[in-house]
This record gives sequence, structure tokens and C-alpha cells, in this order.
Amino acid sequence: MSATPIDQGMPWLRDEPAFQDAFRVNVRGFLQEHGRKVEVPGLNQATAYIVDLRAPDGAITKLHVYEEPLQAEGVAICDQCRCMGASSWTPAC
Repeated sequence: MSATPIDQGMPWLRDEPAFQDAFRVNVRGFLQEHGRKVEVPGLNQATAYIVDLRAPDGAITKLHVYEEPLQAEGVAICDQCRCMGASSWTPAC
């Protein structure tokens, strides 16, 4: 999967919003456009992406994004959010 580097400004700060759907749909669209899918040993059910964020001076910061399916009935948060203590706030999963 080829990724478009983000070096032309922030897509969410444009005059016209680039992402206008539900949060999960927007994140998936962002990752498809700018992310690079990577294999991570030990993450059996999760999908990992890396997004290169480029600063105006050319420095690159790597944003790591993990997508984990919520398969158990009644589970409202993913395992990563649960382990970080996200049950006390609204998680992104």
C-alpha cells in the first residue's frame, strides 16, 4: 500500500474539511490515504499502520495507529484502551 506523505499542511485544517463522515470512517479514510500498513509480530487480530508526519523543517515524526476488532459482545473498548485505563473517558475505538 503506498502512502501519501503529509507535507502540504494538515488535512483537517483546510478551508473545506477533507473528512466529513463518522469518526471511525474518517480515520479509516485518513489511514488509506496517508498510512502504510505494517506487519507486527504478536498482533494477531490488530492491524497496524504508520503515518509519516512531516514538519515544515523536514523533520519526520511517525504516528503509529493500531486497529483492533471488538469481537466480544458487550465490550465497548479495545484491549489497548482498556490496558491504558480508558474506561474513565471516551476512547477512540
